[in-house]
Amino acid sequence: MEVINMDPEVKAQLEKLLSVRLCSPVPGQVAMDVVVNPPKPGEESYELFTLEKMKVLHNLAEKAKLTEDVLNTIPGMHCNPLQGALYAFPRIFVPPKAIKEAE
Repeated sequence: MEVINMDPEVKAQLEKLLSVRLCSPVPGQVAMDVVVNPPKPGEESYELFTLEKMKVLHNLAEKAKLTEDVLNTIPGMHCNPLQGALYAFPRIFVPPKAIKEAE
């Protein structure tokens, strides 16, 4: 970004404001620490962490199944079971008559 004809103090504050966006916020850093270093068996928060993790994974699995089921109710569409990050890649079957008309 190029800034012309701006008071140097204002420009310094602007640069500081823009550089702050380069760092992740503290809550994000804390959450990431838990992801890469989860509680271990025997630690105080292990049971609660495991319970919450299982609830989240169960809810995601339910949503994935619901998405798959809904997509598979649409005529001319087929969706394989969703896995991982819940990306759905439905296959769309276009009737030959529609293809011929589009040409």
